[in-house]
Amino acid sequence: MKKTNKPFSKGKKKTPSKPIKRQTVAEHREIVLEQGRKFKYPIQYSKHKILINALVVGAVVIGLFVLFSWWMLYQNQTLSDFYYTATRVIPIPVASVDGEPVRYGDYMRRMRASIYYLEKQENRDFNNENGELELNYTRRFNMDEAQRVALATKIAREYNLTVESSEIDANIEQTLVGDNGVKISQKAYETSLWRYYGWSIDDYREIVRQALLVRSASFTIDNTARTKINNLKNRIDGGEKFSDLAKAESQDEITKSRGGDVGTLNITDFDGDGLVAAALRMKVGKVSAPIKGVDAWYLIKLTEKSDKTVRFSLIKVGLTEFNDRLEQLRKDGKVKEYIEIKKD
Repeated sequence: MKKTNKPFSKGKKKTPSKPIKRQTVAEHREIVLEQGRKFKYPIQYSKHKILINALVVGAVVIGLFVLFSWWMLYQNQTLSDFYYTATRVIPIPVASVDGEPVRYGDYMRRMRASIYYLEKQENRDFNNENGELELNYTRRFNMDEAQRVALATKIAREYNLTVESSEIDANIEQTLVGDNGVKISQKAYETSLWRYYGWSIDDYREIVRQALLVRSASFTIDNTARTKINNLKNRIDGGEKFSDLAKAESQDEITKSRGGDVGTLNITDFDGDGLVAAALRMKVGKVSAPIKGVDAWYLIKLTEKSDKTVRFSLIKVGLTEFNDRLEQLRKDGKVKEYIEIKKD
């Protein structure tokens, strides 16, 4: 066996690696971190992209909802429960009066009640020509009432007028007493409100509040009516006959020809203007101070009274300034409506 002088080969000999110095460790760490960033930044970018896309989609959805709601309210004129609830919370305008917004919720509250009553109690069908005419009349009436509330709100702000909760309670309490003097329960009253108008007690309280606000604003701004009723009272106190002034000056067409005599009334009869209540506090033959009714000033002269009846004469001076002001605003183009109501 031959000997060989070549050493036994185990492959290519590796050069020993250099020892890692301090600066080499820092460089090595930076290389590792750089490789990691290749995975980190795409993930961060994806998160931002998802967030942006979500915001864009959300904005589109909200925009479409707003557009759809605009169409439902101002074109379709929906009276749905959803939009009624929304317009009571969000002050969406249906019109404006001298810059004062007419809240869609106020209009819808009245409109829904009118439709509810006509459909449930009168069996009206609005899917024919006559029904369409009645529907337009109902829309016009309730729009006008909502505009009166808007004008009253503007006047109330100017004169610092408010309606207290106690006033609303007193008004409702008065309506709980029937013509026979029997008071119905609050629960029965609420049931009637729902049955005839689809109103909750909160709905009705708001209707009462608005009516009282319109009344307060009307009396506040009508200096002409206030001056006239005071002058009439002074003339009576000066010796002129009550019946003669009633025939000449009273605006109550039913009683003026009789010198203002209203006839005999039961003390339990409905007394919206508070005239019976005022008469019961008076002595026979006396003339009252000016009395604020619902929409007019009154003077009354007590003729007779008993435990169950009362009789008096009256002079009525109606309020005109509020309605005249609203009509003038319409003529001046300062009443704007955002829904179309067809004329008859």
